Amino acid sequence: MRTARWKILQKYLGWWLPAMLVGLAVTLHWYRLPVDLFFGFEQGRDAMASMAIVKSGDFVLVGPKTDIGGLFHGAWYYYLMAIPYGLSGGNPLVASFSLVFLTAFVPVVMWFLGRELTGSTKWATVGAFLSIISYEALHYSRWLSNVTPAFLGVPVVMWCWWQFRKTKQEWWWIVGAGVAGLTAQFEIILTLWFGWIAVVLLATQWLPKPSARAWLGSLAAAGFWYVPMLLFNLRNDWISWHSTLAYLNEANHQTGASSLSRSVVGYGQQLLRLTHRNLLGAADWRWWATLVVMVSGVIMAWRHKKSQPAILFCLAWWLMTAPVMLFPRSLSLPQLYIGTGLSVIWLWVLAIQAWWRPMWGKVVAMAAVALLVSTWWPLWQNYSQNRDVFFRTIQDDLNLADQRRLLAYVHQDAAGQPYRLQAFSIPYFQDQGWRYLHSYWYPQDTSDGAQIIYVVIEKAVEPFWIKKWTEELGPTQLLSTQIFGLLTVEKRTVLPSAE
Repeated sequence: MRTARWKILQKYLGWWLPAMLVGLAVTLHWYRLPVDLFFGFEQGRDAMASMAIVKSGDFVLVGPKTDIGGLFHGAWYYYLMAIPYGLSGGNPLVASFSLVFLTAFVPVVMWFLGRELTGSTKWATVGAFLSIISYEALHYSRWLSNVTPAFLGVPVVMWCWWQFRKTKQEWWWIVGAGVAGLTAQFEIILTLWFGWIAVVLLATQWLPKPSARAWLGSLAAAGFWYVPMLLFNLRNDWISWHSTLAYLNEANHQTGASSLSRSVVGYGQQLLRLTHRNLLGAADWRWWATLVVMVSGVIMAWRHKKSQPAILFCLAWWLMTAPVMLFPRSLSLPQLYIGTGLSVIWLWVLAIQAWWRPMWGKVVAMAAVALLVSTWWPLWQNYSQNRDVFFRTIQDDLNLADQRRLLAYVHQDAAGQPYRLQAFSIPYFQDQGWRYLHSYWYPQDTSDGAQIIYVVIEKAVEPFWIKKWTEELGPTQLLSTQIFGLLTVEKRTVLPSAE
């Protein structure tokens, strides 16, 4: 009777659980985002590019810049975001919600993948829920960035590869290659990561060998997304190729035996940090206890032959960023590891599933779950107070609520008179975020020749530069100063010339 009821429940959940996972993810990830949304210069730059596509029909060939001069992410992010920006007239909150909604399908993909990895709807549901509240999910879903769509693309690629292994149907390989090509447009380094893990899985015969026809189909499916970038390089003397080679050549000169050993250590530290952040919200003894339980549970699970393919797959997924060790300067960039933390969730679930099998092991499994739950409160505190957000770096003064209050004050204080808005921002000379927000909410306010200047000063701008840039405005007199959160705005009037 109990088995029959569980089968009925499984059938019911098969229809409704994915919808509930999406609803829960949207609700949790949208929480306070209209207040806490980070809108800096990159967000302003991307919004301007997307709106140019909508208003002027600009056909762009490359997307946001990378840390390597001359190398860009794909242009598809601009075209993707042109949809919400265009439909809303440029509203940044609508654009942000579109990414929250898009990444809300990550737990759905994780649920379907988890049923294959664990052979259980129950354990798949546990993994899917953890993918909603993990550090990566909580922050990537709220980041208005070209990187964010890749958070969904990575598990979709993994799902396609698992289906290719399971069914031997080569169209799964082709679809996986197409999704990988698209996903890499949002974070271009994924081109290397996907290539590396595909080689590993094929070389170890975890994946069946595709036919020549399937290879051609996969190259066409993946290559389609690179066409705009290819056209850009044809027009610009292959600048991305030459820039990448120069970067690699410089990295090779810096990579000796000692440097490589430091890279290995640094990479190990990044993997531990990745593992910690995707499981626990506290870095104390509970983390080390959880790590011991997880490692020992994975070893126990390995004894069951049915679990071995899943463990190998998750370990390869976890290590898909291993080539980053060749680029020591890039080791600490969190976005390079996007999506890999989801593998940690499945390693933990497989470990707890193994502990759950013997009666005595259930005590260990329940203790491990209790440790995990005990860290949710500090995780929630950080989340609700917008702390420990990796992509804000030193710009912890920026949030949309304070930006809107500041701009509303400027608009009201000007009382219909023309004025100039100047932002002293981080990074220096990069005020696209302020310019976009001001042009969206108050497009008719400013005038280049206005005598009144409102100067926005971000917290991290050094006093030396504040003084220098203020002097570059010409002779001015400070009329008033207002503070909004950690942001300062000065009202200045231009003084008559001494001539």
